[in-house]
Parts: sequence; structure tokens; C-alpha cells
Amino acid sequence: TDGFGSKTTATVTLTLATANLNSMVVMPLVANGGQHSVDIHTTAAWNVVEGLSWVTASPTSGIGDATVSLTVSPNPSKTARSGTVVIGGQPHLITQAGVLSPDISVPGLIPDGIVSGDYTLAIPTLNPPVVYTISGLPTGTKIDQATGVISGKPTRAGDFDVVVRARNASGTDGPITFSIHIEDMPDVAKGSFTALVDRDAGLNDTMGGLLTLTSSSTGALSGTLKLDNATLRLKGQLDVPLVGDSTAQLTIARRGLPSVLVDLTITDTAGDGILSGSVMLVAP
Repeated sequence: TDGFGSKTTATVTLTLATANLNSMVVMPLVANGGQHSVDIHTTAAWNVVEGLSWVTASPTSGIGDATVSLTVSPNPSKTARSGTVVIGGQPHLITQAGVLSPDISVPGLIPDGIVSGDYTLAIPTLNPPVVYTISGLPTGTKIDQATGVISGKPTRAGDFDVVVRARNASGTDGPITFSIHIEDMPDVAKGSFTALVDRDAGLNDTMGGLLTLTSSSTGALSGTLKLDNATLRLKGQLDVPLVGDSTAQLTIARRGLPSVLVDLTITDTAGDGILSGSVMLVAP
């Protein structure tokens, strides 16, 4: 009504906003899966309807132009699969190949390692995903089944004869064999150490402190840090490089108080291990 009891009639035309995708069909993906992006162009709100257990989308809704990232999980079957994800009301077809028989090979370069040092070695693998069967690894290391990367901190020195096999739904490959040499950690990084902590008003009420530390033959660290009237327990792992100083960074949590960060370095000085570093409060 017009406010005076009279009625008027008008015609309103509604136009639904449409969404356009830059790609309605993705090229066939390899069995190992991966990510690809789809651009959506629209002026309206949109969402993603995920009906495939092996595909996830991010983000799943929005307003206006956007880019949707689709993550496709590895296909463990030798049979290809396909499905549709609906983005903004538009279908997006995904096709993924079935897995082929695996093909593994001996790494071209096999680096030496050291006890309590970070070690990484990738097994060259064609046609993933696969399941690895491995034996003879240096103690303290393991293989990541998703990536084929051997990693960890070795805990024992020696020469380790490694045997690797791989399998998936289409077949098996191997064994491949190779040796990994692990050096012992330097003697100067082992044993017991003590160090004084400087006076600091915030850290120890200008009373100073004392750090005692024990480093085992595997690089495991334990000890105490005395600050003012408090004795804090230390525990962690030494980082030992093939060349250079051994280091560690330890965080000590304290109930109701800021945590304490202990940064340590053990230096080889004329055959003696010298402990140095810093102790500071961690801002909450």
C-alpha cells in the first residue's frame, strides 16, 4: 500500500547469480595424488559439495571470486577411479590413475651419519604409493612409509647393511641393498659439564645460578639448573654435526612462571669439551 489505503502493482525481475569454473575437468592425476587449484568466478555466495572420500577441498565456502584447493589422496588400488566435486553448483570431474608396480633403486649418494646427528636419506621410488619393508637401519632411524625417506638421530656407531623392498596392489620390487656408515660422536661431547649462570634480576634475582649437565654416549642430555632457590630438571638431546660444534636447545616449563630457554654449545678446544651458552626467560 501507499500509506493511504491505495495499492500499487510493480514487476520485479530476479536474476540468479551464476558461477563459472576455470576448469570443469582436471587432467588425469597420478596414483600418488597431490593438489590442484580451481578458480571460481561469481558475485554470489558459493560452497563445495564433497562427495568423494579421497578428495578434500579448502576453503569449502565463500562469497565472490576465489580459488579452491583440492587435495587428492594416493590411490592404493591398481584400478583407476573418478568422481565429481560440485563447486558453486558446477561439476568438476577428477580422474586418478591406478597404481603401477613399484620400482625402487639404490640412492645415488649415501651420506655418512653421526651418533645424535640428524640423518636423512630418500629411497628413489617410482609408482607410489608403496609399502616399504626395510631391515638393517641404523638404530634411532626409521623410514616414512608415505615419502620413502629414512630419517632420525642414530644412537649407535657402525656400518649398517640395509635391505629394502617395496610392494603395492600391482606388484613388488627389490630387494635393494646398501650400507650406511655412522660415526661415533666426539669424545669431547660426552661426559659431565658444569657452568655458572650470570646474575640477572629477572632470571635469578641477581643471585646467579649453576648448570650441571651429563651427555651420554647416545647424545641424551640430563642435568639440573639452579636459579636462586629453585632447582630445575634438564632433559633433551644433543645435536651433533659431522663437522663443527655440538648444540642443544632446551625449554624448561615452570608452573605459574615464564619458561626458561637454555641454549648450549659444546666446543672442542684443544681436545677438551668446553660448555657455553645462554639462559633466558621465554616471554609468555
